[in-house]
Amino acid sequence: MEEEAPGEKQEKAQQVVGELREAQQNVENLQTQSKILSNSIEEIKTTIETVEGLEDVEPGTEILVPIGSDSYIPAEIKSTESVLSNLGADLVAEQSPKEVTKLLEKQEKDFEESLEKIQDRIEELEGKN
Repeated sequence: MEEEAPGEKQEKAQQVVGELREAQQNVENLQTQSKILSNSIEEIKTTIETVEGLEDVEPGTEILVPIGSDSYIPAEIKSTESVLSNLGADLVAEQSPKEVTKLLEKQEKDFEESLEKIQDRIEELEGKN
């Protein structure tokens, strides 16, 4: 069996270290994506609860609307028959609360599936380290 030269050993060691660093960076990126998805899932759950709660709200009820930085303005509910939902690309659709809830539940399911795949990939990468 042929013995490796010291330079070859060092080169292989550097390659292994590089691969480990790359795997660690991938894990960190996936963990960041995982946190973002988890936060999005929680926001969707809160939105579903709010939309479902509209059934108990009478038109004319005063509410506080967040405007950012923990600041609110008072507003009055005119109708609970429809919700304005962002479709992306500066498009907004008026939909029934049930339609919005159905859409949000699908989005939540899709995010949870993506989160599961990311967590599986993190476990796979961590197993190689």
